[in-house]
Amino acid sequence: MGLCTPAMRSSIIETLIEKEYIERDGIHLLPTKKGLFIYEAVKNMRIADAELAAGWEQAIRKIEKDSGFLSTFLEAFKIHTR
Repeated sequence: MGLCTPAMRSSIIETLIEKEYIERDGIHLLPTKKGLFIYEAVKNMRIADAELAAGWEQAIRKIEKDSGFLSTFLEAFKIHTR
């Protein structure tokens, strides 16, 4: 399972460039000092875990099919972020 659609990835990359977390160098994307600072701050936290992001993506798909699941997801999210 991928983390997101190609269009979503493109949008995320453009946002990261706009916020100056990364920059383009030809065909490469490189972190800026600001991006590296954020990376260092979160690299050992669960928020940086691709598995967590994949789980959120699954939850979003479930919410799209069953809007009643939103309240369950939000409650779990509140507990997780405490």
